[in-house]
Amino acid sequence: FTHAFILTFMVVFLLLLLTLLSFHAILTIDSQ
Repeated sequence: FTHAFILTFMVVFLLLLLTLLSFHAILTIDSQ
């Protein structure tokens, strides 16, 4: 269970990071 929990946490963290990066990119494009 521990390894599955860590993998799930890593996947969620990566998805959140990608969402923040894409959101930041959209804001940057909109500002220009």
